[in-house]
Amino acid sequence: MANFYTEIRFFLQFAAVVVVYRLFAPRFSATSRRLFLILASFWFLSRLDSSRTVLEFMVVYIGVVYFLSRLSELVRKNDLLRRIFTTLSISLLVSVLVILKYRHFTEAVFGPHEYLLQIQAIEWIGLSYLTMRAIDYLLTYEYALPQDVGLIPLTLYLCFFSSFISGPIPRFTEFSMPTSTEKLSSAFFRIASGVIKIMFLGKLFFHASVLSPTFSAGRWPWLGTAWGLYAYLFYIYLDFSGYCDCAVAIATLFGLHVPENFNFPFFAANIQDFWNRWHISLSHWCRDHIFFSSLRSLDERFEKVPTLVKLIAATLCTFAIIGVWHGDSLNWLMYGLYHGAGVSILIVYRSLAESRFPNFYDRLVVNPAYKVAVTFLTFNFVSWGLLLTLRHQLLAAVLEPLTK
Repeated sequence: MANFYTEIRFFLQFAAVVVVYRLFAPRFSATSRRLFLILASFWFLSRLDSSRTVLEFMVVYIGVVYFLSRLSELVRKNDLLRRIFTTLSISLLVSVLVILKYRHFTEAVFGPHEYLLQIQAIEWIGLSYLTMRAIDYLLTYEYALPQDVGLIPLTLYLCFFSSFISGPIPRFTEFSMPTSTEKLSSAFFRIASGVIKIMFLGKLFFHASVLSPTFSAGRWPWLGTAWGLYAYLFYIYLDFSGYCDCAVAIATLFGLHVPENFNFPFFAANIQDFWNRWHISLSHWCRDHIFFSSLRSLDERFEKVPTLVKLIAATLCTFAIIGVWHGDSLNWLMYGLYHGAGVSILIVYRSLAESRFPNFYDRLVVNPAYKVAVTFLTFNFVSWGLLLTLRHQLLAAVLEPLTK
């Protein structure tokens, strides 16, 4: 199977695992429960396409991450060595991600070697999310030793099946914290709603979107294209949020914490607010591990540069990485910079308004008409930005009616 939540057999197997776990978990120790969930996760991962290679890779990958975390203890007391070791460790994990996932970049550096082509032919499902979890674990380990840092908690964190393929991205400190299991009825209701989003509602919007082979802008190209882009955005939201609904609900059935990934993103009042509501686990991970780190580095190296300039530089850097995270073609980098430019313009706008017209700006942001206008503007900014995600031929076909 390519994904869990589109397969009936997965839900039948999952239901059996939940029943067994809920019946016997109260009698298990914490370590036994984790071992049970690790075995269940490897069982479900073995059902995926190219599972043999994925499982072999996972075993080696988990061992490497654990080995790096243990080695970091040796340099913990030396601040410089600790930073160097952490940087090298993260560079190693990122290099693995780039080699296995970003074919264009790898071929440009190493050429079309036969071995690289073979390993890249495998669908490395969930590798980006796996890398982010591993980096979060190493960074958590760098600054503080969590209580449960052994091999078993790490293995469960990296391989837990519900969020393995499509996220969300849990943080190690939150994921490892015990939480109460959710009622079966409410969890299964959320899983059912997630499946409805994926299999029915999402597909309806897909067929109305610019992605559909039968899409046509009609007699009014701008209006028709806008509707096609709106449908595209709703399709992404329904499909992705459906997966996340399933992932979060399944985790709660086992007493694990997987964060929410969406919070009514289409009601966002600006592009920054949008990213605080859309793919929350990704944007917050990048905020904590990339934006703040970039800003600290700029503050240390360029003390005389205005803070506003450094904020914009850190913002563009963060969103460039978010764009590249989605894919290795140039259009994804442009997509990230497009959103980074939007957030940067917002930062400048706020800075000028708050410094020069503070009273007027305070009254403006609470005005109902202003709220409606900026929400509509944000929605359109996000929707039309999706043009950058389209492949060249499809983009040309969508833009052709607009240029006549």
